[in-house]
Amino acid sequence: FLSSAAQASDHTPKENTLPGLNVAAEKVLERPVVTGLTIAAGKNGAIIFAKGFGVSDSETGTPVTINTKMRAGSVSKVFTTALIGKLLEADKLNLDAPVQTYVPSFPQKRWPVTIRQMTAHMSGIRHYQGNEFSSTTHYPTVEGGLKIFRNDPLQFEPNTRSAYSSYAWNLISAALEKVGQKPFLKLMQTQVFEALEMHNTVAEDVTKNISNLASFHETRGSSVNIAPFVDNSYKWAGGGFVGTATDMAKFGLAHTSSGFLSAKTLALFGKEQTTTSGEKTGFGIGWMTAGALQRRLVRDNQTQYLGNFSDRLIWHSGGSMGAVALLLVDPEENSAVALMGNNSGSFPVLLELGLQTLVLLKSK
Repeated sequence: FLSSAAQASDHTPKENTLPGLNVAAEKVLERPVVTGLTIAAGKNGAIIFAKGFGVSDSETGTPVTINTKMRAGSVSKVFTTALIGKLLEADKLNLDAPVQTYVPSFPQKRWPVTIRQMTAHMSGIRHYQGNEFSSTTHYPTVEGGLKIFRNDPLQFEPNTRSAYSSYAWNLISAALEKVGQKPFLKLMQTQVFEALEMHNTVAEDVTKNISNLASFHETRGSSVNIAPFVDNSYKWAGGGFVGTATDMAKFGLAHTSSGFLSAKTLALFGKEQTTTSGEKTGFGIGWMTAGALQRRLVRDNQTQYLGNFSDRLIWHSGGSMGAVALLLVDPEENSAVALMGNNSGSFPVLLELGLQTLVLLKSK
């Protein structure tokens, strides 16, 4: 089942080849942490490569195609960031107002918390604890999911440090829902997904049938297994969407220049926030920054990839039960690369292929 999937779709881009990418993707399929991959890349507003590799289900051998949907994981956060941008541009949202301005039911904490702080993981709101990442509880509303952490104290004074928190995005989505005066998922559908023609991106609602959804896997030793069942309804905004790599790449291309969002908003998203002591957080508004990626590559002794992207690059990675995702957007090259995998161990592969693809796009 590790052979690449044949493609046959009316949605196949006019040009479906980037020199070297097919070979590189085929090679990584030999690794036991890779079950299936889907990759899409675009430049100057158009998708020029989209292809699936491997299998969407290790038990049936069903091949991955460009229409296979996989979990976006925390790339969902930048989808949500686009809605933040839309509401900012409509003058409906203040990033620096206490969150209770929009969600009065959320308990007051020792210190006030703002949306800006939450977007850069500087709010002090906690991340997952215990087996919460493996939740099987269904929450039909955004506010329902707040019950998990709403009564917990802040872990630190906001702005004094940075600590990753997906739950902060639950609270952000509750605020957006109040501001937009519609359910969060409806706002995302109309203002982001439909606006960008992301017709294959939806919330992973286990009560509904989702066509072309992959199975998700984890590798233990040399054994590939179906990952445990989870219900991601508790974290739509921070990690609950599924879709295709093509949709994700379309989303990325919409952030290479003004149009969908203004140049001012895009600049705000990409400006790295700092703590009160001046420590870099690695985040702008929602998006990770080029500096964060540069520091990661130095830490991981992968400095050969430095210089493959500009200082304006914005990106986000995603990890969810049995799945990983990566979106890289370089505005200077007008390029975007989206990669999704249905095995929780395959993120290093996605990062390697993503950086290689950025190089290949420079020649287009």
